[in-house]
Amino acid sequence: KIAKRHRRSLLDTWVKKKFKGRKARYPREITLRRLLSHSAGLNMHGIGTQVPLFEKSMKGILLGGLSTWRGVRPKRAPGLEYEYSGGGVTVGEHILELETKQSFSQWATDHVLSPLKMDHSTYAKASNSMRNLAHGCSKGVCHYKVMGTKVKAAGGLLSTAGDYARMVAALMNFGKVDGRQALPEAVIKEVLVAASSIKSSLKRCTAGAEC
Repeated sequence: KIAKRHRRSLLDTWVKKKFKGRKARYPREITLRRLLSHSAGLNMHGIGTQVPLFEKSMKGILLGGLSTWRGVRPKRAPGLEYEYSGGGVTVGEHILELETKQSFSQWATDHVLSPLKMDHSTYAKASNSMRNLAHGCSKGVCHYKVMGTKVKAAGGLLSTAGDYARMVAALMNFGKVDGRQALPEAVIKEVLVAASSIKSSLKRCTAGAEC
């Protein structure tokens, strides 16, 4: 529906190019919830590990380009299985920008980071001088150069341990920060609904292992 509403957009082009034949019905079953819960049946785990450097743009990620990278594609019918998909999150980012007419970076700052008082976090360009900025480490090797991405929703948040703890605390308190309702309680409860597959109980997560 959103692709049809935004004719000739990147989303519209992506839907027409990547969903053909028996897969043509898949877009009708790809909801925003499935995109964000990694159950939309799309490929591409991590943008940073799979997409060549010269294709790390919204268009390059979704449609592919000059190299062997063929873009974000369906692997299976939506709703059948959980599989982490940075590509699916990037589709969600593009949808938000089409619908709000804002950059994801600005929208996330206005509606998430600022209300949660995550003052040392950004989806914009950061510098090595940012106080207490967390750096990525893998297998004992830490990357001390600040890294950023042109697309922001999938792995684009630059943050600190303290700010991340504030976000976790807000989730645990259903959107409250320092006694005030920073994010709508209904939104947080919806975020905490287990929705990774069709077989989901749709019960809000508690301490159970399945959550």
